[in-house]
Amino acid sequence: MFASREATSADVRAMQEVAIQCWRHDRPLAHVHAGDLAWWTRQHGGREGEWRRGLWTFDGSPVAWAWLSVPDAEGELQVVPPHRERLVAEVAGWLFDRASECGAPAITLNAIDTDQATLRGLSDAGFADGTPSGYHHMLRRMEDPPTVAPVPEGFAVRHVAGEQDVERRVAVHRAAFSITRPSRVTVTSYRGAMAEWPYRAELDWVVEAPDGRFASACLTWLDAQNRVGLLEPVGTDPEFWRLGCARAVCTAALAALHRCGARTAVVGSVDLPDRPPARLVYESLGFETVARALRLSRAL
Repeated sequence: MFASREATSADVRAMQEVAIQCWRHDRPLAHVHAGDLAWWTRQHGGREGEWRRGLWTFDGSPVAWAWLSVPDAEGELQVVPPHRERLVAEVAGWLFDRASECGAPAITLNAIDTDQATLRGLSDAGFADGTPSGYHHMLRRMEDPPTVAPVPEGFAVRHVAGEQDVERRVAVHRAAFSITRPSRVTVTSYRGAMAEWPYRAELDWVVEAPDGRFASACLTWLDAQNRVGLLEPVGTDPEFWRLGCARAVCTAALAALHRCGARTAVVGSVDLPDRPPARLVYESLGFETVARALRLSRAL
């Protein structure tokens, strides 16, 4: 029997089980990785009031989730393949109803162009357009461990040691992601991410500069059941651009994922106006685009 309810941060583990099931069925790529859900939940602490989340179960097992950002009426959903024909339109309708409460002119949902069942369900729920968002879902096979790229003289690449590194780890993230607007990641929110499953310090990599600052960082998440790792997020302090730090930290993180059992790695890359596409860096590391994100909307 199907059942649905409002979800909270306490339900993230159940939502991650949906993501894990989707990866099992949707290879080579599912829309959302378990690590995405952990990062979305904890990266911006205190934002629970800006979200509406729902969870669907079948005979007590999680089979779908929905996530709406209330201020901008933008949402995500994920439904396990055996129930997509039955549930996608219902989940999209739930998101539409929640968005109607926030006063935005339209709701926008994200999907990938390879997931035809979800796209059909969204169409049935009145969503249209399917405009490419510029977001590339990229994948790299890892039958063999990647070679770790060198760092400049005096720099070191290593994984986060724990609490002693948190402030510097947050500082490099904020420097990398505050170019257009200030990052909302804080020491407190990052500690929350570190406490969230499946975070592992040995999969959280940084390049340390000679003065002790972190120059670049790559956080990775492992879905051990499907042996697939996610790079999210990856960033370099602009002061250290064009020194090879991004390549070094990503290859070190990929090598660590391989040691932990991953045989596939995925990363998302967004094409931004007036900036070189970040995906060119990932392509040079062996990633290729296997799906593109589409934005579908419905007037409220």
